[in-house]
Amino acid sequence: MAEENKEQEQEEEKGGKKKLIIILALILGLLGGAGAYKFLVMDKAKEEEQQPNTEELEKEVQDIENLGIMFEVGTFVVNLADKDADRYLKVTVVLELENEQIKMEVEKRLPQIKDAITTLLFTKTSKELKTID
Repeated sequence: MAEENKEQEQEEEKGGKKKLIIILALILGLLGGAGAYKFLVMDKAKEEEQQPNTEELEKEVQDIENLGIMFEVGTFVVNLADKDADRYLKVTVVLELENEQIKMEVEKRLPQIKDAITTLLFTKTSKELKTID
């Protein structure tokens, strides 16, 4: 009787080991398949998404080519209207103009433009300038 019990336990251990090996092989196969799928399929999809659209690039190039005349008004340093602390703002203003005629008009009115910019800036508080509006 004792011999029969030992034989049955040995057979069960062999059967349990076989099941464990089969389960591990299936898990490894699934993981390998998932890795291969990600490597072969998913990476190609990402590459296609990362390639720039030629239409978008052409539009950007046209926008750059259609850039108007750049006119630098100047650098302004103004005190802000904050009451709780002394704060200042330093900003450089550059205008994009459509043609030479407008550039000549801006040059004639440059003192008025500078005064308007200065007046606008020193009435602002730092809190107002931090917002997008």
